[in-house]
Parts: sequence; structure tokens; C-alpha cells
Amino acid sequence: MAGNAHRIEKGVSRGDCFEIIVGGRRIKAYEGETIGTAMMAAGLYALRTSKEKKEPRGIFCGIGVCQECRVTINGVPNIQACKTLATPECCVES
Repeated sequence: MAGNAHRIEKGVSRGDCFEIIVGGRRIKAYEGETIGTAMMAAGLYALRTSKEKKEPRGIFCGIGVCQECRVTINGVPNIQACKTLATPECCVES
């Protein structure tokens, strides 16, 4: 299972571990964690590209105000990764 590049391991209590699928890649997520958090912990910071200039976009505010973290989750577009809880085997596309 990939995706533990940027996690603090010692002294942290987490829920159950499972995998989510991001762009065809399996990454680790934990119960109660957002999709955005799991992606950043796996070293995936560019969640999408801007419409006109095709510049990378990622989590900016982390509270759902800026809309920069919009991704497609299980076929539903424009879902905010910073506010959406990860669920086992959910499929995320940028």
C-alpha cells in the first residue's frame, strides 16, 4: 500500500486504515480523514489544473471557501477534497 510519505506516525491515534484510488493509484487513508488530507499525505499536491491556463491547483484554504481542491469523486464532478471524507475504495480523478 503506497502513500505514507508525509504522515506523522508516532503519538498519533487514527481510525481504521483503508485505500482510496486516486488517478488509478492506490493510496492510504484513515477513517475520519478527508480525501485532501490523504492525498497530501501521499505527496499528491496538484489536485487539478485551472481551466484556462492549465496551471496546477491544490488545497489552498483547507476549509471549503476557495474551491481550489475540486475533484471528481466516484464520477461526480466538482467535489471539494478538503471537505469530503475518504471512504474505502472511493475513486478520485482530477
